[in-house]
Amino acid sequence: MRIITSIAGNEQNEPALVNIEDKYLYLVACGRQALTNTNHIFRCIRPEGKCKNYMLQIVLAGKGHHTLNHETTIINAGQCILYEPNTPQHIIHYGEDNADVIWMHFSGFGVEEIVTSLGLRGISTLTNTTGFKQLLLQMVQELTSPSQNSYLICQNYLLNFLLTCSQ
Repeated sequence: MRIITSIAGNEQNEPALVNIEDKYLYLVACGRQALTNTNHIFRCIRPEGKCKNYMLQIVLAGKGHHTLNHETTIINAGQCILYEPNTPQHIIHYGEDNADVIWMHFSGFGVEEIVTSLGLRGISTLTNTTGFKQLLLQMVQELTSPSQNSYLICQNYLLNFLLTCSQ
């Protein structure tokens, strides 16, 4: 299963290319990828400078193989990884690892300050991921059936994720 949702579309339908500078803490795209009992391999390889926004991945189950700062490491269930803008991304999820991952791209002014004040850099271990799937479904619903206040609602959901990941 792979759910992809974007509120800042572009001609390539590639959320990594979007950089929003005129809004505060802007959710560009989010989704969930669950690979269970399959031989499928998911690869996301973006060279330095390709991703123009922050990308957060939260591993709910299984594991993923990530390269950050030229070091390859395994991100296990209950961990998250934050990629900063313009840094290379090399992500591999093997089907046999049964990875269930929530991901989101975000941008906007104030993001650097938020990330710094929360201490979100690189890999973090989470104390609790309860409710993450439900929160993501609410984000997806808001993005697929936008309302007048979608930007603010998604901003609130994103902030909830960032705060939880920093604890």
